[in-house]
Amino acid sequence: MRKLKKKVGIVMLASVVGLTSTSFATPYTIKEGDSFWKVSRQYNVSLEDMLKENKANKNTVIYPGQIIQIPGKEEVKISSRGGIKRDVPDLTEYTVVDGDNIWDICKKYGVTIESIFEANKGIDENTVLKVGQKLNIAKQNKEQQNISEGSKKDETKVSSQNVNESVEKPSNQKIDTEGKYGEYLDWSKVDGLIPRGTKFKVIDFYTGKSFMVQRSVGSLHADCETLSLEDTNIMKDIWGGFSWVRRPVLVQIGDRLIAASATAMPHAGNDKAEGGAYTTWRSGGYGKGINFDYVKGNGMDGHFDIHFLGSKRHMDGQTDPQHQQCVKIAAGLNK
Repeated sequence: MRKLKKKVGIVMLASVVGLTSTSFATPYTIKEGDSFWKVSRQYNVSLEDMLKENKANKNTVIYPGQIIQIPGKEEVKISSRGGIKRDVPDLTEYTVVDGDNIWDICKKYGVTIESIFEANKGIDENTVLKVGQKLNIAKQNKEQQNISEGSKKDETKVSSQNVNESVEKPSNQKIDTEGKYGEYLDWSKVDGLIPRGTKFKVIDFYTGKSFMVQRSVGSLHADCETLSLEDTNIMKDIWGGFSWVRRPVLVQIGDRLIAASATAMPHAGNDKAEGGAYTTWRSGGYGKGINFDYVKGNGMDGHFDIHFLGSKRHMDGQTDPQHQQCVKIAAGLNK
């Protein structure tokens, strides 16, 4: 009898050990500035395993919004009965009909586009859906619903601020900029002063002409949009049309002037499509993907770049020498 109990115990132990040592991949949404190497360091996995898990190589290009798999990082829980309990989402199957796109399906079910990607391996923002195709829709749990509802409240709050121009007024006040230079302030500080959605004034360093903008996206520098067609026309007048030329500018935040550098070339957006949604065309040769155009009717498709001290390019994570030179000019450090 003792031998039997001992054998049963060994079998149970082997079963538990075998299950708990199994590794599972978990999805990760690429952010601006990410690379396979950077994400592998963040999750403490080898670059080789990361590339193998995603059937990629060192030359594979990844882009914001793309879903990749992190090898061996799915959370596994031990239940009180000694078995394994994994958090598996409650899925609903949806059959694609004519005219469907991922964004509309997300709105229909009240889920995020990231949850669609996570529940359907091989699906991303560039995927063209086919009629009859089956999609898994992950139902939100109470915690996710609360987060979603909280986000909607925040969006409503921001929209209300926009209508009342409560954010715009402090930045649009008249201050004397003649002969003044801007603060030589590092991007790590500026990033907190102008979070996404913030409206502020941009003043051309050489001509003194100014226009209003909104920081819409961007993590390594500020990706901005003009607030109106009038603002776009002023910007084009300064640059002589849409242009990638770097110019020193002053960014007015309340009564502060920050040294900066800007271009005037809108890119990665479609003014006729919903901001943040999937679109089949984006300006600047960006092709289909997530639409980075949130301000409508302003006469431009997408956003333009504003750099500060220490800010970097999104394409390679490096500082732009020409932008940094213009920032110094705006700060009075390179006369």
